[in-house]
Amino acid sequence: MNRFKKYYSAFWASALYSLVFGGLYGLSLAYVQFAEPKKMFWVLLALPLIFVYTQQKNYLSWSYLPYTDTGLKWKQVFLHIPFAFGLVAFALGVLALAKPEQSEERWQQEEREGIEMVIALDLSGSMLAMDFVPNRLEASKQVAIAFIEKRKQDKIGLVFFEGQAYLQCPVTSDKSTLVRLFSGAKTGRVEGGTAIGAGLATALSALRSSTAKSRVVILLTDGVEESNSQISPELALEMAKTLNIRVYTIGVGTMGKAPFPAQDAFGRTVYVEQEVRIDEPLLQKIAKETGGEYYRAKNEREMENIYADIEKLEKDKLKIIQHSKIPEYFLPFLMMALLLLLFALLFALIVFV
Repeated sequence: MNRFKKYYSAFWASALYSLVFGGLYGLSLAYVQFAEPKKMFWVLLALPLIFVYTQQKNYLSWSYLPYTDTGLKWKQVFLHIPFAFGLVAFALGVLALAKPEQSEERWQQEEREGIEMVIALDLSGSMLAMDFVPNRLEASKQVAIAFIEKRKQDKIGLVFFEGQAYLQCPVTSDKSTLVRLFSGAKTGRVEGGTAIGAGLATALSALRSSTAKSRVVILLTDGVEESNSQISPELALEMAKTLNIRVYTIGVGTMGKAPFPAQDAFGRTVYVEQEVRIDEPLLQKIAKETGGEYYRAKNEREMENIYADIEKLEKDKLKIIQHSKIPEYFLPFLMMALLLLLFALLFALIVFV
């Protein structure tokens, strides 16, 4: 009968310990998640300790503690408190071992309204013409950056082109990187010219793997096709139609003449009045056949209005995945465990010594 009582005590002690651990775990889930939950099985190591302890101390139940003439001795009441605190400390240590971290997905997936787009910007030398303030390029950059900063829900990529085209930034939701790269755009990084076809094709390639229903290219240029590229604007147009990507084209430049940069006999930069040449029929064709629109920006205000109009594009729900480093909270669990162990030790020294 006594042995049955010993096992009975071990059973209820183990059950109580399981409830305590389950409570700690459940309370923790309200604030954190665990990166390595399998390590929680280490909590089972406490069960043999509980069994051995209950056999040595005979009974955990107060009903089996011996009475004196004056009733239950107070030391006997507190007999099991150090061990109980040690078990809770062990449970907290196991939770710390499971690597608690901030209760958010490591890769946050947010459903937002928006589109995926690529801005293809002409960086040819003619973009330094001063019919915009301070010139076409700087004005285009300023307006585009303001547009990017407002499109918090969209994913945007950047393509720059002169005589050749290159992907400056793949489609991303990281607006700070986009603004930084756009701010650093300048002419003369590749061979001169205006590769409209290559610029458009590069932008389309950046959107090829996109699953968004609304995919858009904003192509901004101030000239006509002048390059050695093997990709003609017509070929790029067919690519856009095949991929079902809308293209919004913007012709940049005033009507008539504008001051263009040139080199004099001494190698100095001078500005010469020249006719503004924009291949509007081509840009109109690209926009029309892809379901976009063609715009002519003759000044900064018109360019701002164009981007405002593009903002009204039909939006599609996207999943924007942003990587964030999630804070780990193993230290608070570990500190609580150490404090409980210290308290148990001090309690035993004060009460039983």
